Amino acid sequence: MGLLTRGERALATRSTLGIWLGVGAIGSITMAVFGTVVGALPSAGASGWWFHLSTARSWSNIAFYLGAALLAAGWLGVGTFARAGQLRLSEAWLALGLWGIPLLLAPPLFSRDLYSYVVQGLLAHQGMNPYTTSPSVLSSTAAFQGIASVWQHTPAPYGPLSALVANAAAGLAGSSLVAQIIVMRLPELCGMALMMVFIPRLCRRLGADPGVGVWLAVLSPLAIVSFLASGHNEGLMLGLMVMGIALVMEERVAVGFTAIAAAATIKLPAIAGIALLAMERFRTRPKDRARLIVMAVGIPAVVWLALTLLTGFGFGWLSPTAIQIPTQIRTLATPSVALGVFIASILHALGLGIETHAVVTVTRTVVTLSTVATVLWLFLNVQRYEVVRILGLALLVVAIGSPTLWPWYFTWGITVLAATSAQRSKALAALAVAAVFMVNASGTPTLQTHSYLVTAPALILGVVWLVRGGRWRRTLETSVD
Repeated sequence: MGLLTRGERALATRSTLGIWLGVGAIGSITMAVFGTVVGALPSAGASGWWFHLSTARSWSNIAFYLGAALLAAGWLGVGTFARAGQLRLSEAWLALGLWGIPLLLAPPLFSRDLYSYVVQGLLAHQGMNPYTTSPSVLSSTAAFQGIASVWQHTPAPYGPLSALVANAAAGLAGSSLVAQIIVMRLPELCGMALMMVFIPRLCRRLGADPGVGVWLAVLSPLAIVSFLASGHNEGLMLGLMVMGIALVMEERVAVGFTAIAAAATIKLPAIAGIALLAMERFRTRPKDRARLIVMAVGIPAVVWLALTLLTGFGFGWLSPTAIQIPTQIRTLATPSVALGVFIASILHALGLGIETHAVVTVTRTVVTLSTVATVLWLFLNVQRYEVVRILGLALLVVAIGSPTLWPWYFTWGITVLAATSAQRSKALAALAVAAVFMVNASGTPTLQTHSYLVTAPALILGVVWLVRGGRWRRTLETSVD
């Protein structure tokens, strides 16, 4: 049997890549189909989607998670090509289409936030202020029935660009719930397209691999699920943010700051991009300091003012109430909450009658202060390390230390780190798969009841491991396996 020629080996290699793309596509289609039974449907036990199955929920659950496993397997298989430097950007675009389109057309999965976006858009489209009016005003709409109860009487916590997008989507989609959900996902698809364009540019600037960058940031199960299946507005936020970072690194500072400032009018953590990039340039370019300060302060102010005036709903999105709303939910998936409940259980075992609620409040406060101190330290030491890497780590720290943690928060840091030397971190790759399963298909947290007995000790051990032997310092400088 003769040896394969170089061309034949290349063809065999591309065929193997095609198989992994197909495995991921089958997984995505399976999730979309069986999601009509187990997904985040408008009301319990009813589908109401434009296509749906009528099968037993137990079997549908098995099939759905088998599909999720196939999507993860396809992603990991494609990752072997990416990490070997053999993933072409055209193939990455193909993967996005094959894996993303089924979930774009599926019912909401892993979260009910899409229904909130739809109703907030309807409120804006009808001239009501989503920052002062709760979705319950439109309780007769189909979308309202799908909103998680905690958000049904809560005004919008998002910025004016999010309100503008939701308003436009509501006008375009009309009264059909299916159309409203699909149209509301399109801005996130646009955000993913921005990442596909600008992450490779940023990778080349930073000496990283563009194929690995888009594989980790855009094609991972966490990204596909968070931005398309769940439709979270992180997709557009991160697309604009990555675009802005890339443009700043290409010396188009004003345009880059404008894009990042716009991203921050979806969710505020994006503003960290301007803060860090400005601090790094302030230290390294003393002749441009005056101009830099004007741009770093003036551009966000102008962008935020313009978008706020354009929506016509005022500055309620910057009010303390709007900022605090997302922090009021306590889930055991949140490290500070799990740690607090764990400590409370030990105190109770010792016979101390301290309320669990009070202990959790204290641990959340301590973790929040520690998070602020860590991020501040990163900012003050930005000149010692690569700025984009520091930004990604800071966003990960903010997500993990936030008063309420949801899996899509991890995309903040992973997306930015994907363009740096940290893109080859096995820990990031594992997080980009495992974080998806912090919630189940219907959008409720999977870590409940006594899960803190595992997660809290694991958190403590993880912190000890990171601090011991200076591993935290190596995390700033090199990728972590």
